[in-house]
Amino acid sequence: MKQTLSIQEYESILDSIPFGAFVVNNDWRIQYINKVAKQLLKVNENDVLGRICQQLFQTSACANHCPLAISLQSGKNQYDHRVELRKMDGTPIQLMINTSILRSETGEVIGGIVTFRPIETIEPEENSHYQFCGMIGHTPVMKELFQTVRSLQRSRATVVIQGESGSGKERLARAIHQYSPVSDGPFLALSCGAIPDTLLESELFGHRKGAFTDAKAHHTGYFERASGGTLFLDEIAEASPLLQVKLLRVLEEQKITPVGGEVSIPIKVRVIAASHRNLLEEVHEGRFREDLFYRLSVIQLKIPPLRERVEDIPYLVDAILKRAKTQKETDFVKVSDDAMKFLQSLEWKGNVRELENAISYAIAIGEGPVLTLKHLPKYLFEKQNGKDPIHSSIYLESIQTGVNPLLIALARANHRVNEAAKLLGISRVTFWRRLKTLQQTGKEKSVENLDLSSPSTNPECPI
Repeated sequence: MKQTLSIQEYESILDSIPFGAFVVNNDWRIQYINKVAKQLLKVNENDVLGRICQQLFQTSACANHCPLAISLQSGKNQYDHRVELRKMDGTPIQLMINTSILRSETGEVIGGIVTFRPIETIEPEENSHYQFCGMIGHTPVMKELFQTVRSLQRSRATVVIQGESGSGKERLARAIHQYSPVSDGPFLALSCGAIPDTLLESELFGHRKGAFTDAKAHHTGYFERASGGTLFLDEIAEASPLLQVKLLRVLEEQKITPVGGEVSIPIKVRVIAASHRNLLEEVHEGRFREDLFYRLSVIQLKIPPLRERVEDIPYLVDAILKRAKTQKETDFVKVSDDAMKFLQSLEWKGNVRELENAISYAIAIGEGPVLTLKHLPKYLFEKQNGKDPIHSSIYLESIQTGVNPLLIALARANHRVNEAAKLLGISRVTFWRRLKTLQQTGKEKSVENLDLSSPSTNPECPI
């Protein structure tokens, strides 16, 4: 026997969820608001019940792109709409909103429900000179990247982001969405490499009931759900040649046809694509369509790997620790000098994601207030052994003595550059180049008088 919940039980459920929520009827009048919503918006029930939500909250989307209106008119749920809402005292708050319709037992639409959570937006001008939409960057190349994103705020052009895995391509895509004319619309992300090609078409374009064996109901695809906002297609190079043709057609016509459907559906979506591969090289090798590449890459952006911006590592680590401390996950307040020096020496093939994981490990197993070498994952030391940039035993000596590892290697090798380079697992030319850079910095007095005008061809020559 089917059991029907009472109104009080429904309200109890809504009060228990960790998001703000309110319910409206077909006249847009608020019928219920949960505890989290009242706390976030600084209101009580008497302020809101029976009032029209638009008149009360005055969000940035109320005028022409209300997600709740879209849900009530189309019968479809709306996800991840970013809006600015005015509290009762007039102060703004940034929210991420989802909406869905409410039906009676007979299937009649009787209203809608809005759930939301606050967005903690970090703007560099307001809070820091190195943070931008959740991204961290103090180096010139990152500052230039942030400025480029700001300059795109009036553009709806397609964008291609290239960068290694873990470098922050989705974060950059979200920043582009935030600084765009469609920032009030949804932001949806889909990895083309994470879904089998046979299912990817259905996920992108949707399907109709009966389109294939398991299609037991209509399914709305990512393009349709993202209409009015941004669709981020990660690992676009993994899309099959057939799917590339279909994507090209969608971008040109701004229409989709669901799998098993006959009628095209108009969409209005800003597409941002990304890949860890060099797409132009993929085009030259015949693995990626040239016409699709140029259709997508109206704007091309590249995120540098972490090893090319090691100066950002202290800022990244500081942000990770502060976030964990805010969530009461750690009592670490800083990183020791030798641990930071070690972190900056690594190649970080996994980029920012790997760094975050390493610090998260230290947070999980260690106690503060200072994060030291002993808290870091052992694999970081193991993978240093005999690999560029320096051998771990030499590096540990460098930590203990404060002497640059290049000079330690040179001393161990009796000032023979070939041998010193071998100790560090790097080429002779690379060793010379780094030693010359060290001389130019002026930080090591012992190399100031060395003649580093060119790497000698004589293997026995000290320099």
